[in-house]
Amino acid sequence: MEQKANSQEWFTPGMVVVAQTFYPSWRAYVDGHPARLWHANHAFQALQVPVGSHEVQLIFQDRSFLAGLAISVATLLACIEGAVRRQRIGGFCPHAAGL
Repeated sequence: MEQKANSQEWFTPGMVVVAQTFYPSWRAYVDGHPARLWHANHAFQALQVPVGSHEVQLIFQDRSFLAGLAISVATLLACIEGAVRRQRIGGFCPHAAGL
């Protein structure tokens, strides 16, 4: 998870344009409250900020990465468990491995 924060005083309501590629996994917050991210200039991202002093945060939360990580960890644990069971049952069989 990546996080970027900035605190500014705003004298009129406006849009903050962030010169990084728009990607759905980014989440925007103004003073800790969720804010909508908009497409800006066809490629970048922007969010609306009201008048006053506000802290703007952008947090990258890629749920598909976390799902892939969970599947990989579960697969690794299953492989380790299979190797341990195989070792307990009778060990390595050279004929089954084609040796």
